[in-house]
Amino acid sequence: MDSKDKGDAFFSKEFSVEAKNDFFNHAFENSDYRHFPDDYKQHVLKADKHNLSAAWSKNSAIIIPSLTGAVPSENDADIMKRFAKVFEQAYIRFLDLQKAEDQAREAEIELALEKVRAKAMGMHNSEDISEATAVVFNELSHLGIEIERCGICIFKEARVLEVWSTTLSAKEKQVVDVITGYLDVDLHPMLQEIYRSWRDKLDFFAYELVGNEVKEYYELLKKTPDYRFPIIVKYPNHQIANCFYFNEGYIFTYTLNEIAYKDNLILRRFTNVFSLTYRRFLDLVNAEAQAREAQIEAALEKVRSRSLAMHRTEELQEAAEVLNIELNRLGLLNINQCGYAIYNEKNNQVLWLTRPDGTSREEFTLPIKGRNDTQ
Repeated sequence: MDSKDKGDAFFSKEFSVEAKNDFFNHAFENSDYRHFPDDYKQHVLKADKHNLSAAWSKNSAIIIPSLTGAVPSENDADIMKRFAKVFEQAYIRFLDLQKAEDQAREAEIELALEKVRAKAMGMHNSEDISEATAVVFNELSHLGIEIERCGICIFKEARVLEVWSTTLSAKEKQVVDVITGYLDVDLHPMLQEIYRSWRDKLDFFAYELVGNEVKEYYELLKKTPDYRFPIIVKYPNHQIANCFYFNEGYIFTYTLNEIAYKDNLILRRFTNVFSLTYRRFLDLVNAEAQAREAQIEAALEKVRSRSLAMHRTEELQEAAEVLNIELNRLGLLNINQCGYAIYNEKNNQVLWLTRPDGTSREEFTLPIKGRNDTQ
């Protein structure tokens, strides 16, 4: 490499047997040279000569080693340099094409991620995760990532998983349904390992089911009362569950083979996008719960204020009207009428109720037959 760094166009040198063997012994153990046939390795190590010639270009080189001591002539060297220039031009063109393909692929991935992001950003309750799960599968399929099915799992309290899993048509590999339900982490060793990996804050975990393990796992799912699972006509010989973790759970894919490195990176990006939007979803749910609680507290305060302002029992009629108004504002059970009941010393109920139109009725008494002190 010193020759290339100096800017030489051509290099040729004969190396000693000791230098040759030192290099090749290292290469046969620590590089892809180890895949060479053993008879070729022995041929190289037994050779008593080694000459190396190279025609350099900026990004590439044409290199010709010789175990016979042959050295390129000046004319041969010129031909090598011309071939090196041609290959360099072709290689630069290849790099340009590769860059263009990478840019097109990146645009394709970003579009898929944006669709997942948009669907997740539109979630308002846990039921909406079903649609997000279908979008994740469809976009991964459009990117050419081979998966059998995929889904989203959220860890709940007491070692329970809330699951959204795609169900596919056998021919088109299109989502026809999303299975939802709950699974106990201790149902199967795979789920236990998945839980431990999430608890240990791993980014990725894969678990392979082989042979009868596949059928046993799905048979367990079918028997789980809180998880609706479709009938499988034919079980595969093996499946790999790939889990990509985020803070609250994971995105999973089932594949027949190990996921390629590039596809693994894409799935991690899908997980990051869903993770961020899921946290926004939790914030939204929390904000809605807080707003609902504030609404309930405001209604309680109005009922409380009207009740505290009473000076006579007759005013319970007005209090019943306020109660009716506030409960209906909260959308509680589509109330038709409501009011108050007070038990008197004669074991009767004295009632102040509203009419369906919200106005109050006159006070009336309702006898309670058979009422005792323990009721």
